[in-house]
Amino acid sequence: MFLMAASVILVPSIHAFSLRLNVPVSGSYEVEDCSDCSPTSSGYSIRAILGMFGLGYAVGTFDYGYPSTSYNTDVKLAANAVDLSASFSFLTVGVGSVISGTYEGKYGYTETANDISKVVDTKFALDGSMTGTTSFINFNFGIGPIDLLVGYRMWNTKFKRKMIGTTVATHTLYPTISSTTSIDESLSETSLDFDQITAGIGFRF
Repeated sequence: MFLMAASVILVPSIHAFSLRLNVPVSGSYEVEDCSDCSPTSSGYSIRAILGMFGLGYAVGTFDYGYPSTSYNTDVKLAANAVDLSASFSFLTVGVGSVISGTYEGKYGYTETANDISKVVDTKFALDGSMTGTTSFINFNFGIGPIDLLVGYRMWNTKFKRKMIGTTVATHTLYPTISSTTSIDESLSETSLDFDQITAGIGFRF
C-alpha cells in the first residue's frame, strides 16, 4: 500500500484578463496664494490587465474652489493621461503621461475711480498643450471573480494659460463716454500637483 500526498500551490495566472475602474474618494488639495479656497477633485481611471501588465486611461479634474468674493470664478482643470502598470499578487503600480487637458474659468471685476468705471470680463483658456505625469498604486482584494480596489494616485501637470475678454471703461460724468479694449494676454507657465485616494472594482475573466 502506498501513501500518496499532494499539495496545491495557488499562483496568479499569467493569462488572466481583468478590467478595473477607479474613482477618487478623497485627496490632498492646495491652491497657492488662496487660503480661502475649498478645492475638490474628481475623475476616473479604467484599466485592462493581461497577466502582469496593464494599460490604462485616466482623467483627473481639479476645481480650485475660489470663494464668491474672489475675482476668479469657476476655475477648473482637467488632465487626461495614459499609463502602464505592473501587477504583483494583490499590488498594482503604474506610471503615465498627461496627453491632453483643459483649463477654464473666469476672471473679472468692476471698479470705479476718478469718475471712471472699469469692467473687466475675461475667460481663461490653455495657451498651448498641457503636459505632465501621473503615477499610482493600487491594492486589490479578491472575492471570487471580483476585485475590490483601494489606491492612491498622484498628478503633476504643467501648462500655460491665457486670458481672453474685454475691458470696458466708462466716464461716469456727463457726457457719458465708453470705450472697449480687447484682452488676449498670455500668462506665464504654471503647474498644479494634486493627489487622490481612490476606490474601485475589477472583474476577472
